[in-house]
Amino acid sequence: MATVWAPHRSPNVGNWVDRAYGSGWSATIRFDTLDDLAVHMNERGLGGTVTALGIVAHGDRPGVVQLDHALTATSIPSFSTGFDALDRCLTQQAKLVFFSCIAGKDSEGSGLLMALSTRLRGRAIIGFEVFGWVAANVPSDPGQMLEDPFGWPGPNAPAPKPAVIMTPWGKFAKWALEGRIIRYPVLEQSGRPNKKCANPACPGHSNALHQCSRWFPGCEW
Repeated sequence: MATVWAPHRSPNVGNWVDRAYGSGWSATIRFDTLDDLAVHMNERGLGGTVTALGIVAHGDRPGVVQLDHALTATSIPSFSTGFDALDRCLTQQAKLVFFSCIAGKDSEGSGLLMALSTRLRGRAIIGFEVFGWVAANVPSDPGQMLEDPFGWPGPNAPAPKPAVIMTPWGKFAKWALEGRIIRYPVLEQSGRPNKKCANPACPGHSNALHQCSRWFPGCEW
């Protein structure tokens, strides 16, 4: 099985080393298009084995991931061949994580994640409600992106403090599966009535970080 860290070939998305044992990501593959990404994964013999794919791309607006053109809930059909190819590369219960700043934020972010989760059935689609911070010029290990709730502008912005790695299990992550949100991030859950989590039967929580017991399906890596 493989976990792939996939930076898009856009400026200022980070300088990532290919292999960093212990990072949690078994391969780093830079790509131009989704079709191109699938080709590179197949060239490495990873077809059908990818349990987690982390796409690193700009996403400075809710509901938008900047690839070779903008990926939104309504533009998904224009990426049809790429998603068909990714479908064959991912395992049936894989995670597709967009490390794309605030692309998962608010209703627009939910719309994008839910639409993708119906396009790639069985896979958890994950985005974030805050910005991500990466070192501008220093080579970084895969996955070494920091949560940046304040979103300092520019490549020379200071590193967030405390330095918290952005992960699918972090408090700012939003998950979609089979066309519905199954996990809300902390800021969004804070604004829901009684801080309810994504469980349809949730009675409410005293803390927006709480999740209903035995809820949150699809949490295996």
